[in-house]
Amino acid sequence: MGTTKRPIVAFVAAHFSTDLPQVVHIALLPLFMTVFNLSLLEIGLVVMVPRLCGAMITIPSGMLVERIGYVKQIVFSLLVTSVAGLLAAFSPNIFVLVFALSLLEIARMFYHPSAFSAVSQIGSRGASLGFHMVGGTAGLSLGPISAGILLKIVEWRFVYLICSIPPLLCIPSIMKLKFFGCEENPGEKKMVSIQKGIHNIRSSLTTSFLILLVVTSLEMLGREIVSTFMSPYLVLSRNISVSDTSILVGLISVAGIFGAPSGGILADKFGEKRLYSASIIGVSISLLGIAYIHPIGLIFFLLLFGYFRHSGRTSSASLVADLEPSNIRGVAYAFYFLLTYIAIAMASVVGGYVAENFGVSQIFPVAIGIIFISLIILQLIQRSNTN
Repeated sequence: MGTTKRPIVAFVAAHFSTDLPQVVHIALLPLFMTVFNLSLLEIGLVVMVPRLCGAMITIPSGMLVERIGYVKQIVFSLLVTSVAGLLAAFSPNIFVLVFALSLLEIARMFYHPSAFSAVSQIGSRGASLGFHMVGGTAGLSLGPISAGILLKIVEWRFVYLICSIPPLLCIPSIMKLKFFGCEENPGEKKMVSIQKGIHNIRSSLTTSFLILLVVTSLEMLGREIVSTFMSPYLVLSRNISVSDTSILVGLISVAGIFGAPSGGILADKFGEKRLYSASIIGVSISLLGIAYIHPIGLIFFLLLFGYFRHSGRTSSASLVADLEPSNIRGVAYAFYFLLTYIAIAMASVVGGYVAENFGVSQIFPVAIGIIFISLIILQLIQRSNTN
């Protein structure tokens, strides 16, 4: 295998291994409610705490990779993922489980800035990044699906035990990357001064970019309210078993394997703002179908939701690059991902409050209303061609 393909395969495997256990707990929420005697509001807190931990580590992890190099940071991320999986498997109570889930989110945030920085140096940047993202999406889909299958024969702890193995298997291939044309130490590059960093932060906060941050935060808040409580909804309102629900939740990410790359291609052809608007509309329609259509059509609308959910993420991320010049794009993406994780964390609490006080099915009209507001605000963005 060539020097370009070999590192990419290692990164795809590492991305898959890091993301494999990340949303397993989302599929298992109905089971956790029974095992740990939790309310819907408490379930929201279980999801929120790890996401807040991930949000807090986003910017520090991006700064750290410039100093220690991406290979060491990725290896550290894989080790933490494996340890967190073991801790989740043997957690004696909900507090230890939440700590383990928080470690998984922290490991994920240590992985992404270092891996994306490294992959962007290999071969064709767009193709390399796209192929790398497929690994993560595959992990996000296979995690819940494998949980649904395994729950039919073993208890939930065994799922996390299995998820702790792949990260360890990826470490040797990651440690060999420096022999295949990858730059080992990004820290050797000229460090950006504090004054220039402050200037870049100020320069990135243009009116259109600030509007985009509001739009993505609202859109993410709306759809993550549903994503977080999809499992409780399917179990409590649709009377589907926990194991089958896990498989259905996994299908959402399966559709994303096609939605993410096609979203990028369509954004290049029709424009990022137009494709992002279409994706938001598609998400809203799919949520209506999931909430109110006969169970026969449920799988179709779940797949539709997964497709537009991931195509929207690709087009919004591409819109950041369209609005910001390349010399300050890193700072712009830092703000983009930071606010994204804050919105995801808030969705857990908002969704938990709505589900607990008004019924789990009421998350859908609330989410659709928030998403529709984001669509209206999106139209205020003035597109700008940048380099």
